Amino acid sequence: MSAVIIISAAGLVSLFRTTSVSSSFKPYIANLLLANLSLAVFENPLDILLELSCQHWTLSWAICDLYLYCNYVITAWAIHAHLLITVNRLWALVFPYSYRDQHIISTSFLFIGGALVYVHIWSVPGLVLDSVFYRSMNDECEVNNDAQRTWALALQICLFLAPIVFVAGAYMYIIDRQRMRWKTRPGTREAPLSQKPTDGKSSDPPAAQKNTRQQNNQAFLILTLLTCSVVITWTPYQVCQLLQILDMTVADDVIGALDVLWIIQSVLDPVLSTSIVSDVWAAFQQWR
Repeated sequence: MSAVIIISAAGLVSLFRTTSVSSSFKPYIANLLLANLSLAVFENPLDILLELSCQHWTLSWAICDLYLYCNYVITAWAIHAHLLITVNRLWALVFPYSYRDQHIISTSFLFIGGALVYVHIWSVPGLVLDSVFYRSMNDECEVNNDAQRTWALALQICLFLAPIVFVAGAYMYIIDRQRMRWKTRPGTREAPLSQKPTDGKSSDPPAAQKNTRQQNNQAFLILTLLTCSVVITWTPYQVCQLLQILDMTVADDVIGALDVLWIIQSVLDPVLSTSIVSDVWAAFQQWR
């Protein structure tokens, strides 16, 4: 948990000092790091407390509400941070000229803000109803899915499983498009509009093209590693959650193993996001 906090915080600071990632793409990585940092600060300590108390809730119900908010909203925030990175790369590959001309920093924040609103619209009403009317006031801090089965089922599919499925499917499409671009891309197609000659003077297209290709390759590498980590570690956990909502029995040993995968993912995200970008890692090492 401490490692996640340190790496995520260091990555956030270092990210905005690097030049190898385009300015409009940085907010997506920062969004993912913030989500993981929030999980490490607010949810993971309560997870540890629950494990130490054998899943018996010993704190106030107000803190239980906070825990469930983190468990649903911040977890969905992290999943949708992956989704936004995938959508960003999909846009860049399918509509490169539209992406180049229209995707700016404000567009990034608009997508991120929209995703956060979407997550809250799905999660908060059910959590509020559970807290006010349906919560079983025993020694467990969990949502009463039986009382809101339709909401719980729709939430699990739309908010948690569907984004992961989309990320996996879109990545397969992106791989195919990226392979075609590497085979057929002309040398002059990568230069952005800002590199056109002005005042009769020519800029340096080869250098600019090299920088653009480097940024695209960095983004694709980020997408590849993050997609593999989220699909491998989160898909089994979310499927298990769906089975439990449907009242299907899942062995305790399986649940324990999936919990370990979930924890591994919370560590992988900040490590991958920070270390695979060379300038970010160099900046992190300088001020560490």
